[in-house]
Amino acid sequence: MRERMLLSGRAADPQLEWEAFVLETLSSVGRIYNLCRYVIEEPMGQARGQALLRLLLQILAEAEGPLTLTEIASRLRRPAGATRALLNRLGEVDLVTRADGTYDLPDPVLKL
Repeated sequence: MRERMLLSGRAADPQLEWEAFVLETLSSVGRIYNLCRYVIEEPMGQARGQALLRLLLQILAEAEGPLTLTEIASRLRRPAGATRALLNRLGEVDLVTRADGTYDLPDPVLKL
């Protein structure tokens, strides 16, 4: 935020806060970006089926709200049983939560 203020010569305002947040979150050198990357990379490590797990996270991140198992399986183009197993693996490392029969990413910053 201080960098943005110095570079732009602007005073702190909500727009400048948003710009700083977006840069930190989406830029590959941003601290928030790197933290989110670590949060995802660390639990997956050498996980088998890593590409499907990443795709599943992307599906949940792009969704407007929580999704049911059927909706996720359809978007993933996999059977519900296989999708449930993937969701359970992600749930074990707290990347996905389940509530009232729906699944979602618990961290709004990670979802962004």
